[in-house]
Amino acid sequence: MTYRLVLIPLLLLTAGCATPPFPEGIPTAMIRFTANAPVAIGMPCERDRFVKGGFIKNPYTSEMSSVKMYGSRSDKNNEVIERLIPADRTLSFRIMWGKPTRSGIVQCIAVISFRPMPNEQYQADYVLSPDAFCALKMYRLSEKNGAIQKTEIPVKRYPAAEKASAVCPDET
Repeated sequence: MTYRLVLIPLLLLTAGCATPPFPEGIPTAMIRFTANAPVAIGMPCERDRFVKGGFIKNPYTSEMSSVKMYGSRSDKNNEVIERLIPADRTLSFRIMWGKPTRSGIVQCIAVISFRPMPNEQYQADYVLSPDAFCALKMYRLSEKNGAIQKTEIPVKRYPAAEKASAVCPDET
């Protein structure tokens, strides 16, 4: 029980509560996050805190997507998160899964960055294996003849405990 009480404020802080407004006049792209387990998504860099985080597969939260991406479905409001993101610069994300156990907390955290291009759409698929190993693949989405095409793109991965200066190099 104590672990859950500790995790709640941490998840709220990283998931985008009290998110500042999205800046106007900057190039943008869109991203969809998917996961096969309950996860929290947040922005590790202070300069990107205007991008709202959120939860996937959380029974206590639900939201409708505010962006319309290829394949958006209104009935999937707890299974994916879709966001408008800044483009034409490096952007970092933290995707976290955790579970309290008798011996502590078992967690799997993926910290990644990539450079979204203006007006493009992306999808990040987070997969948690039965032994608590997590993997993340990033795709650029396109549409051809009514079919959604997914092209895998490279991302930079960071250790979960990496210092903010490595993940967010232009912040001191």
